[in-house]
Amino acid sequence: MEQIPPLAWIAIIAIIFIFVVINLDCGDPARPQPVRSIARRLNTRRPSQTAQTVQRVKEVLRDPFKEERSQLNELSSLVAGLKEPDEQQSAQTASEPTDSPQ
Repeated sequence: MEQIPPLAWIAIIAIIFIFVVINLDCGDPARPQPVRSIARRLNTRRPSQTAQTVQRVKEVLRDPFKEERSQLNELSSLVAGLKEPDEQQSAQTASEPTDSPQ
């Protein structure tokens, strides 16, 4: 006992205290436990969000960059729309005869 430093004793006591508190909290007989029969849970169950979450996870795992790809496609179409008027103007200026003195 003399070989264990005081800080180690404090740590041991803290660990024991935490262990006791957790066990008392889990098995507190004064607290009423909710009745959870399977039939009652199945009959009054709302659509769970876990099913929606699992579906969302499946979609993300199938195509992880779906949202980014759709945003890039939208940006590409906008850029292509910006380039078309510029290309048309440059084509018109190239096809117009220039009035150069000869």
